[in-house]
Amino acid sequence: MLFFKKSKPTPVPDSRLVVSPCDETTRAIDGLLAAINPHDRHLVDAVLDLRAAFRAGNDANTCVAQLFQVREWLDGRHHLAFFRVRDAARRALRVEVRTEPGAPWIPRELPLNAVRIDEALNSALACLAANDMIPPTADGRFVFATATVAQ
Repeated sequence: MLFFKKSKPTPVPDSRLVVSPCDETTRAIDGLLAAINPHDRHLVDAVLDLRAAFRAGNDANTCVAQLFQVREWLDGRHHLAFFRVRDAARRALRVEVRTEPGAPWIPRELPLNAVRIDEALNSALACLAANDMIPPTADGRFVFATATVAQ
């Protein structure tokens, strides 16, 4: 007679995965790369630089600057593919503003309609305005959003 040792049940892996906003953005950038003409070397290089910046995930300012550079060079072409990149970048990046040095940072979303860095920053700083004036000591910076757990 054979005896089988009862084994412990195999644990079921947690179905929730940590999703990095930068990973989502690089997938959207890959979609944009597939849509653009490979002979447009300057645009291809700019999009590859954008992808590399998000993959590195260590300099939000570079990501924002390159995002606006790509938007300028696209000049309205590949609207849907760039919308996906811009939407993913909005989830991956934040603008943080404060009224003065030492004050707590206030997180704001990256505005979708901005076309330049100063426009995105000023749009975020507008939440600090009193009597239609942004405090002269107000400050802003671009940062990465934190990773989220998929449901």
